Amino acid sequence: MLCLSRYVCEPLNRFFRQKSWWTTLGCVCSLLGACRAQATLPEEIALQALQAWNRGTVKQAVQRLKVAFAQNPGDPELLDIYGAMVLCANRFEEAKALFGAALQKDPQDPVALYGSGLLHLARGESARALQDFSLAEAAGGDRTVLETAKLYAQWPKDTSRQPAMPTEEEQNAILAMKGMADYRLGAVKEAQAELKALMKRLPEQGLVNPPAPLMTFHPNHPLNGEVELPIAFHTPAMQNEKGVRGVVTLRPEVVAPNVAYVGYDIDGKPLALVGDPPYSFSWDTRTVPNGLHRVALSLYDANSNLLDRGERIVHVINGFSCHTGPAQERLRAAFWGTFGLQPDASACAEALGMLAQSAGERAEARLWFTWAAATQPSAGIRAKLAAYEALDPKVPICWAVQTSQKVIALTFDDGPKPGVTEALLDTLKRLGVKATFFVIGQHVMQYPDLTRQIAKAGMELANHSFTHPNLKTLSPQAIAQQLMATQAAVEWATGQVPRFLRPPGGDENEKVEKIAHAWGLTLCMWTIDAYDAELVGSMEAAEHVARAVRPGAIVLMHNGKMSTVQALPSLVRTLQRRGYTFVTLSQLLQMGRSQTTPIHLQRGE
Repeated sequence: MLCLSRYVCEPLNRFFRQKSWWTTLGCVCSLLGACRAQATLPEEIALQALQAWNRGTVKQAVQRLKVAFAQNPGDPELLDIYGAMVLCANRFEEAKALFGAALQKDPQDPVALYGSGLLHLARGESARALQDFSLAEAAGGDRTVLETAKLYAQWPKDTSRQPAMPTEEEQNAILAMKGMADYRLGAVKEAQAELKALMKRLPEQGLVNPPAPLMTFHPNHPLNGEVELPIAFHTPAMQNEKGVRGVVTLRPEVVAPNVAYVGYDIDGKPLALVGDPPYSFSWDTRTVPNGLHRVALSLYDANSNLLDRGERIVHVINGFSCHTGPAQERLRAAFWGTFGLQPDASACAEALGMLAQSAGERAEARLWFTWAAATQPSAGIRAKLAAYEALDPKVPICWAVQTSQKVIALTFDDGPKPGVTEALLDTLKRLGVKATFFVIGQHVMQYPDLTRQIAKAGMELANHSFTHPNLKTLSPQAIAQQLMATQAAVEWATGQVPRFLRPPGGDENEKVEKIAHAWGLTLCMWTIDAYDAELVGSMEAAEHVARAVRPGAIVLMHNGKMSTVQALPSLVRTLQRRGYTFVTLSQLLQMGRSQTTPIHLQRGE
């Protein structure tokens, strides 16, 4: 009877020890089921991470990348992807370590060379950046992305050249370079035309920057990123991991006399059957992707009876250039499509604001500075805005108004929503009622004409965030971006400048209140919430509000349900018979002192 540890495992252990090829990762044994026998390859998981990244779900992207790292520790392509992600979060030292680790594995890794060039660019080292971009192109990197990067490394010296067949993203980058170069040269008309054309081409017309390296066109910090990453995870790249690379020889060190054949399997797939002593096999590890693989040896007698079998997990760590196959090609294409240089919309909007200011166009200048604040709500942009409007509301938060006058404010959250909003406006017009609409910025950009109808009907427009998140869970920067993107959208569509913010779901705290106040917004909550009654039906909604109303009340309803529209005639006529008048929020706050603490009315009361 053969001793398994002696004839199979021990020789392999000795072999890997001698060659220093056994990985030091402590999780290897737990990853026996995570090798190439699994249905989802690490490359496919990494592709899912990039797809999540492009959707803006950064947390999910990082989680998927962690899964890929667990299956394929230290893989240069994964190092490159995570390096680009942390670079987009302005964590340049982490990015440097990750790209450096990838280049140690393969000095010709085009993605890592590109990343190295971006880091040099971030430090203002244009010549070094240009050199790295050229090396990346020579190593097979995406020519269009790298030509654009080389152009920016030389900006503003030469803006006449452009890639032969630029994608839409590269066209945006080139248009931005031309516009910002003309802005610096004082070519006002040319700069305005180019930058305005650019803003129309950008996603959400530049109210949201992509999760990519951003060209700021600033001499001291030419590169920026706005992504907020979770706390860094400890990648295998940060360890001095060991593994196998290139061609390695596998063989059992001791073979019993009755052994006639030795079979070799990789990840459960037969690789070779050797019948001649010393039963060795040369395995080219470049034929498999980097990562963890199961190597098995099977010993047979002359009658093909299995005598013994042993297996081991090995870590393949070849360089970037050794990766081949459809999965790798899809992943590389996704990388270049994700992390090419993009114009910083804030920088371009700020330039347009300065050009308008120089021309004495105050309203246009204020709009462009608001636009700039949507992606980069910095102190500098705030100071520029403060020159045009007071950003210090006297009332930080309002739940109702203390007044003896029979006045109330109807407010409608969400929307604009085609079909419902028109019906709501028609009903309010027929009843002779003015109200306040808390709109979602993204919907405003999608339906600007419908938003203009709200304004033309004499209604007040207010801020309900850009994408309707829970503001309490966001960082201060992200909160300000949500608010200012909606401010810009409403002002662009209607000319109105919202003065009130209602946090989605009413989720507010001191942080939200402080940021809203800093940008000139008063938090407006409510006295009566009709949401639950709206869900039941129009009669219930009308009765609920009429029962709870009081002078100075703020009524929360929704711009999205036909039951709300149907409830209005009964509600308005009932309250008008009681002597109530309907006003906008701005009008209401002029009629008494604001109630800054909640009115304790529960839903359904």
